[in-house]
Amino acid sequence: MTPTVKNVGVHELGGLALSGDQAAFGQLVGHYSGMVTGVAHSVLGDFARSEDAGQEAFLEAWKKRDTLRDPAKFASWVCSIARHRALDIARKSKRREEHFDATLDTESPDTDPLPVDALAQEEERQLVWATLDGLPEKYRETMVLYYRGEQSVAMVAESIGESEAAVRQRLTRGRQMLRNEVQRLVESTLKGTAPTAAFTACVMGAMPGNASAAIAATAAISSTKTSGAATAGKLAGGAAGAGLSGAVLGTLGGLLGGGIGTYFTHRNAPYASQKRSIVRFTIVTLLLIGGFIAALSYLVAIQTSDSPFDDTTYALFLLSLIVGFQLLLMGVVILMLRQYRRLGEAAKLAGDELEPRAAAFQQSRSCCGRSWSSERRLLGRPLLDIQFSPRDAGGIALRPGVARGWIAIGDVAYGWFFAMGNKSIAAIAIGNRPIGIVSVGAMSIGVISMGGLTIGLISLGGLAVGWWSLGGFALGGHAVGGAAFGIKMAAGGAAASMGSAKGATVFSDDTSEAAVATINQHWLTKIAEGYTPDFAFQISLLVATILVVVAVVTRITLSKLQTPSHR
Repeated sequence: MTPTVKNVGVHELGGLALSGDQAAFGQLVGHYSGMVTGVAHSVLGDFARSEDAGQEAFLEAWKKRDTLRDPAKFASWVCSIARHRALDIARKSKRREEHFDATLDTESPDTDPLPVDALAQEEERQLVWATLDGLPEKYRETMVLYYRGEQSVAMVAESIGESEAAVRQRLTRGRQMLRNEVQRLVESTLKGTAPTAAFTACVMGAMPGNASAAIAATAAISSTKTSGAATAGKLAGGAAGAGLSGAVLGTLGGLLGGGIGTYFTHRNAPYASQKRSIVRFTIVTLLLIGGFIAALSYLVAIQTSDSPFDDTTYALFLLSLIVGFQLLLMGVVILMLRQYRRLGEAAKLAGDELEPRAAAFQQSRSCCGRSWSSERRLLGRPLLDIQFSPRDAGGIALRPGVARGWIAIGDVAYGWFFAMGNKSIAAIAIGNRPIGIVSVGAMSIGVISMGGLTIGLISLGGLAVGWWSLGGFALGGHAVGGAAFGIKMAAGGAAASMGSAKGATVFSDDTSEAAVATINQHWLTKIAEGYTPDFAFQISLLVATILVVVAVVTRITLSKLQTPSHR
């Protein structure tokens, strides 16, 4: 006999359902159906298909109920299943779309009009999704779950595995973003539906005997079509937002390694003239960065205005801006290095007075360089090893200092855990040419690589090469950037891919709505387009962490080099 499940708590229902009680499982379906289909809807944007995904999710949950150990986690578990089923449906619909396009011309369309009520309801649904689709996924999903799940913060928190405080914060932020999106949608819709010059011309052309006005009507209609194309170009420019963001993040991210190197060069410069040249270089670099950001902002403002560039012009301007900035910055660096060496040689010949730090260095350690190695060892390696090369009075290195340890710092640094130097190899490597699991520098190679020229599994840089790459120029399997070239996916100002692509100028066989929706859901695209307070906080936290690590390591290095202990 089936046990009664009336007046039983949700968690108790979960326990009964997992033990095979179909009546209890049926009550769980009724309780969570709105939230489960809501998760699917936030992915698919279609109510009918979201119900299909929800049904598949519940059926799969029943079949796999033995795999869930904790009944209290039923909600988050079945929502996770629904999310995966929705993604599967989105991929299948993309493949069906190709078949549909191939057979469209051979089939007779159904010309029967939809009932007025059904048509109005469908338009309302499309409007709702168009508004929700403008929100980042985590806010969209939270909003959908809340309003389809009895408006219960607790249920939403349980379903997505977050705290109730986090859910309330997302709801507050989501509602504000939703108001802004509705306002934007209303403004664009009203502007787009206002009568154009074609309207007036057609009225005049319909008047008896007004042949010239009829000719004007034809011209006005052509003009309206041209305006429509310009609007499409503006929307394409908006689609390239990921690439633009990638250009900013990647290009500016590449300056971190250079900034660290500039600080140490200024700190250890032997002569005042060299210090002044580094200050001038820093000012010029900051002005270049400011100009780069201002130019990008201006380009975005034009592309989102009523008179945007056409796709080709936009792509050319964007690429020229990125390439120009990179080349100009490289030229400034080369000139600075040459001037730095020339000023050192000139000051040495003129007998200029050394800076206090350089003078003390010359007197105490110019013969043997700066070095320190900890007595504590692990697996035969010192915990900390510092090795800098001896230099002459002009600050010229006589031979490179090679550091080897768990934490290695030097001209060349080989560390098991952390390394910082001109050339550095470690799990975490920072410098001009770092190689590591996480690497940050001018030319970096790593599993996660950040800098100017980056190569890695996940690559973020001015020129980024990797399976997942984000940058000014992005090359790889999945690429997002100012110019993006990806095997599987590409998004940017100019995007080319053997798979799917979106952007202002696109070279790809798959630019369907389903493909673009999949690209929009990709985590690379969300990083590039995710200029939200939460995202800004996360990026700031990452940068702050890197700077703290560098500061701590620098402090340890300086304190050790002030001691008389040498290896």
